[in-house]
Amino acid sequence: MGNVSRLWIALFLTLAAAFLSAPGGWTQQLDTASNSRLPATKQAEPPVLPPAAPVPAQIIAGRRAFVSNLGADTSLIHPDHYSGGPDRAYNQFYAAMKSWGRYELLPAPAGADLILALTWVAPPGPSDVTHGNGGSWRDPQFRLTIVDPATHTVLWAFTEHLEAQGRTHDQGFDQAMTRIVDDLKKLAGPPPAASAPGN
Repeated sequence: MGNVSRLWIALFLTLAAAFLSAPGGWTQQLDTASNSRLPATKQAEPPVLPPAAPVPAQIIAGRRAFVSNLGADTSLIHPDHYSGGPDRAYNQFYAAMKSWGRYELLPAPAGADLILALTWVAPPGPSDVTHGNGGSWRDPQFRLTIVDPATHTVLWAFTEHLEAQGRTHDQGFDQAMTRIVDDLKKLAGPPPAASAPGN
């Protein structure tokens, strides 16, 4: 083998050793080539949400309301867990509405702008069955339905669950009642401004 051939072989081996010893080496070159063939990942854009739908005018402009007691399903709620009896939800909600003062509470539906119908129920909740044992538990909850007395149309509805984890049943009751009253307050807002005399 001539001196020229040996020189070329030595030069090739030197360059190969230098390339392989560099950080990333051959792997980095392959990754770069591979990535260059991949399509650019498009960042997910946030969804375009529709504008808020209008709240029924009766709820905003109404001044008089009748609180309706749709009752409590005492056979499912096990009322021995709660003090105050089956009418406690109605009594407590009525007191909260009176304290709020947003609506004048009428003794009968006639003349009311809204009917605030409250019920206390306990439908079956999620199932928890392991090796054939267990079942579903009851899910106590308040449901507040806002009704237009003129057309009997349901204008709005809220549901709040009575959560007893880490607290007594009565505490869970009170907190759920506070939440459903707050739901109505946020929806109705402050009372409409009184019209000036002569307008």
